[in-house]
Amino acid sequence: MDKRRKRYNLKVASEDKAEAVDTVKDVEIEDKVENAGDADSTDKTHAIDTSGSEDSSLDDSSESNSDKESFGSKRQDERKDLESGDTVERNHTVRDNGSGYDLNEDFDDDQDDDDDDQDEESVGFNRANVNRIKKMILATVAALIIIPTVISICLFVKVMRLEKELDDYKKRAYAEEVSEENDLAVATKADAESADNNPSGGQDTGFGSLHQKSLDEQISMYSEVKNDLLQSNEAGNTSELQIVDRDITENVLEDTSSTEEISKEAVEKESVLSSKELVKPLNLNGKKVYITFDDGPSYCTGEILDILKEKDVQATFFVVGKDEKFYPEYQRIVDEGHTLAMHSYTHDYDKIYASIDAFKEDVEKLHKLLLDVTGYDAKLYRFPGGSSNEVSSVDMKKCAAYLKEKGYIYFDWNAQNGDAVEYYISPEELNQNVMGFVRSNEGDSVILMHDLDTHHNTVEALPDLIDQLKAEGYEILPLTTDTTPVRHRDLDK
Repeated sequence: MDKRRKRYNLKVASEDKAEAVDTVKDVEIEDKVENAGDADSTDKTHAIDTSGSEDSSLDDSSESNSDKESFGSKRQDERKDLESGDTVERNHTVRDNGSGYDLNEDFDDDQDDDDDDQDEESVGFNRANVNRIKKMILATVAALIIIPTVISICLFVKVMRLEKELDDYKKRAYAEEVSEENDLAVATKADAESADNNPSGGQDTGFGSLHQKSLDEQISMYSEVKNDLLQSNEAGNTSELQIVDRDITENVLEDTSSTEEISKEAVEKESVLSSKELVKPLNLNGKKVYITFDDGPSYCTGEILDILKEKDVQATFFVVGKDEKFYPEYQRIVDEGHTLAMHSYTHDYDKIYASIDAFKEDVEKLHKLLLDVTGYDAKLYRFPGGSSNEVSSVDMKKCAAYLKEKGYIYFDWNAQNGDAVEYYISPEELNQNVMGFVRSNEGDSVILMHDLDTHHNTVEALPDLIDQLKAEGYEILPLTTDTTPVRHRDLDK
């Protein structure tokens, strides 16, 4: 039985069912032959021990031989049937000692085991894929976190270096400016000493080519102050204006060291005027400065007007079109003696300079708004971007010709505080920028600043700027139609 089992298991392991069936048949036939041999041997032994008869033994021997022959013939028949494939079926059952072995059932079990093994291999393969995908996802997430972090660190380092370089540049620029101011002060002092030694020589000062003016020219210089007083003092009377004019004339006479004697009554009159604080004597250097604000009104306009009122200074506001909540600022500019000027209604370059008709429409829309709100007929204009701008789709000469036709005068600027480039510049730096331009200009200066909500540093810088301009002898005035225009390009020619 053990031998049969081993051979059976060997064929099963080979997973060839047909061969296994053939093998089992061979084993069955061999077993029967062996059993017959064993039976014959047993009969012979029994005959010897019991001294049995020959007849019995012969009968057993003949029976045993017949069994062998029958089994042999049967084995040959079955083997032929197996070879022809006619009588062997897949569901053949082998019987041994009254027990059966169903080959189909055994092979089905083996097939199930193979399927289980394949399922286990499939599950393992899927787990490996899942682990691989997880690793890829984690690597991607890590890259998305690490790469931006590294880039941010590099940019931060670069910004810090740039800030350091900028600070160094500012320090060098400030040192150069202080050096220039010291040189200028030395030159001014030398020129003043030269002027004292030769009062009639008409020497140049450190501020440019200034010449001694006649009395008539200096009186003419103050005519703009008189015109401004006429505009800003609507409730004033003629006698007060005459007094102011006379006082100005007397101050001019003092500044020019006239040899005429001033009467006692005139001196008393001057002291009365001083007590009324109508006009104070000016120690002028011969240069005028015009403070101008673009793009207002804004929420800073009220503060600017308060400072100008406190410092007794008039300025010029080149305004744009705003809604009703800013109408009081338009009116206050006019009421407090400042010049209300036009800068454009929209300040949108694409709209304003789209065509000459678009430019005309924008100008007239703003002019009508200011006239309706304040009753003031604005005559001064500043091109958005200046007369030298390169964004206009229209020939700027055509725009200038239209302004001239309507009686408008356009102004540019030759000094600025730089708040148009960087609104967060400190008040001290803003004023340094202005004074650098003003001191280097040979003639009068028109200062460009901006009246915007974001430009509060400009408001903070204004009081000190006014004080410094006055201390250095500059006369601060608003622009009028009588002011000689400062222009980047003379488009009227």
